[in-house]
Amino acid sequence: MMKGGLLKIGILLLTTVLLLGCGSSSPAVDENEQDRHSPTDEEKQQAREYFVEGSLLEMQGEYERAVEQYTKALELDESAAIYYALSKSYLELGKLSRAAEAGREAVRRDGENLSYRENLASVYIRAREIDKAIEQYEKIVELDPHNSQAFYTLARLYQFDKPLRALEVYDKILNRFGEQLEILAQIADINNSLGNHEEAIDALKRMLDFDPGNESILHTLGNTHMRAGDYEEAKSIFVDLLENHPDDLDVLTSLVDVHVKLDDFESASRYLVNVVTNEELSLDLKVEIGQIFLQFIEEYAERDAETMKLAAPVFDAIIEQYPDEPQPRFFRGIVALFSDESEIAIEQLKRVTEIDPEDNNAWVYAGEALFQAGEYTGAIELLSEGLEYHGDDFDLFFLLGLSYNRIDELENATKYIGQAIDIRPDDVNALSMLALTYDSKEEYAVSDSLYEVALSHAPDNHLVLNNYSYSMAEREKDLERALEMSKRAVEQRPENDAYLDTLGWIYFKLGDIEQAKHYVRKAIDVGSESAVVHDHMGDIYYHMGEYEKAMEFWKKALELDDSKEEIEQKIERGAI
Repeated sequence: MMKGGLLKIGILLLTTVLLLGCGSSSPAVDENEQDRHSPTDEEKQQAREYFVEGSLLEMQGEYERAVEQYTKALELDESAAIYYALSKSYLELGKLSRAAEAGREAVRRDGENLSYRENLASVYIRAREIDKAIEQYEKIVELDPHNSQAFYTLARLYQFDKPLRALEVYDKILNRFGEQLEILAQIADINNSLGNHEEAIDALKRMLDFDPGNESILHTLGNTHMRAGDYEEAKSIFVDLLENHPDDLDVLTSLVDVHVKLDDFESASRYLVNVVTNEELSLDLKVEIGQIFLQFIEEYAERDAETMKLAAPVFDAIIEQYPDEPQPRFFRGIVALFSDESEIAIEQLKRVTEIDPEDNNAWVYAGEALFQAGEYTGAIELLSEGLEYHGDDFDLFFLLGLSYNRIDELENATKYIGQAIDIRPDDVNALSMLALTYDSKEEYAVSDSLYEVALSHAPDNHLVLNNYSYSMAEREKDLERALEMSKRAVEQRPENDAYLDTLGWIYFKLGDIEQAKHYVRKAIDVGSESAVVHDHMGDIYYHMGEYEKAMEFWKKALELDDSKEEIEQKIERGAI
C-alpha cells in the first residue's frame, strides 16, 4: 500500500514539474489568446489532478478513460502538455484525426518542444500523410541540428518517394556524425534502386572498411557488381564466399548466375559438378543445385538443346553417388528429353517409375519420352501400367489416347482422350484432339460439336481455329466461316506452316487460286516437310494448267510419305 502511494506521489510531482516547465516556456500565442480567461490557481490544481489521473490510466492501457481525464483537464487549463498527452492517447486508440488535431494544438502552443513535434509526426505517419510528417522532422532538425536520430528518421521518410532528398540527408548525417554502417547501407540500397550501381558499390566498400569480413555485405557487393555488369568482379567475390560456405545456396545461385551472364554455361557446369561431389552436402541440396542450373538454362538459353546437355554431368555426378535415388534420375531424364536424347530419357525415366511408382510425373514424362521417340506401342504399355497406380491422372489418359491415335486405333484413342476430358472437361487441347480423332473417324457431327465446345472455352485458340477450319475446308462446309477462323489462326502464328497451308487450302476450295498458291508456297518457304502441303501445291499447279510443276510437287509429296496411295495414283494418272 505504501509502495503504491509513493509511486503515485512521485508521478504527481513529476507531472507537476512537467506542467510548470511547459508554462515557463514562451509558446507562440495568437493575439486573441491574450483576451481568453486565464486559469486560476485552483483550476490549475484541479487540471493537474485530472492530468495525473489520465497519466496513470494511460500507463495501464486505459486510453479511453485517460482521454476523459485529459479532456476534463483541458476544460480548466489548455496547456500544451495536456494536448500532447491527449494526442498520444488518441493515437493509441487509432483515432488519427483527433490525435492530429490535439497534436497540432500542442505544437502550436509550444513549437520548440521536440517531443510534441515527434508525436505529431508519428500521427501523420500512421495516417500515411508522409509529407506532413516530413514537415515536422524538417523543423525538428532545424531546432536541434545535433539530433542524429531525427535526421535518420527524416531520411527514411524521404525514401518513400523522394530518394534523392534522402541521399542528401544521409550525406549530412555522415558529414556531421561520422561513418555509420546503417547509413551506408541505406545509401547503397537507394543507389541500387535508382540504378546508380557505382555509387552503391562505393558505399558498400566503405561498409567493408568497418567490417571487412561481413559476408552479408560481400554478398550484396557481389550482386551490385552483377547489376553494374562487372561480372568478373562479382565472380571473384562469390568464389571466395563459397570457399568458406560450400553449402550456401544463395551464394552458389549467384555464382552460377555470374557464369551464365558471362555466357559460360560450360564453366558453370564444370563448377557445379565439383560442388555436387562434396560429400558434406545433402542429396536434397545437390538436386536443388542441379534444378537451379536448369532454371538458368530455361531463362537465359530458352531450353536450347545443346545448352541443356551441359546440365547432364551435374545429375550424372549425383546419380553416381546415389544410384538408387529417384530424384537425380528424374531430372537427368528431363534433361535428356529436352536435349533430344530419347534413349537416355526413356532409360532414366523408366527407372524412376521402377524405383518410385507413386511418382506420377515420372510415368507422364517416361510416356512422353517414348511418344516423342515414336515408340507408340511402348508408350501405351507404360502409360497403361502408370494408370494402375494413378487412375485419375489427366496427363496419363491424354498421352495414352494420343498414342493410340498415332497407331490409328481410333476407338481406343477416343476412349482414353474422353476419359481425360472427364477429369478436365474444359481442357481445350484435349477437346481439340478428341474432335480431331472423331474427324478421322468421319463422325463429323461429334467432331464439330467438340470443336464448338472448345471454342466456347477459348474463342481465340489458334490450334482449334486451324483444325476446325481445315476440317470444314475438306468437307467444303461453311467455307466463309472457315476462312475467317483460319485467318485468325495465321495472325497469331504467321510462320506456322500447317496454318499457312490450311489458309491456302481454304482459298483453293473457294476458287481463289492465286491466294491459295501464295499461302501454300509460303508454308513450303518457311520449311514445311509435310507430304500434305506439297500435295496441295501440286493440286494448285494442276488447276493452273502447270502440269509439270504439279507432277514435281506430287512426286516430292510421295517422297515425304510413300504411304499416300492417293498421291501415287495422281502421279500414275498425271491428273487429279
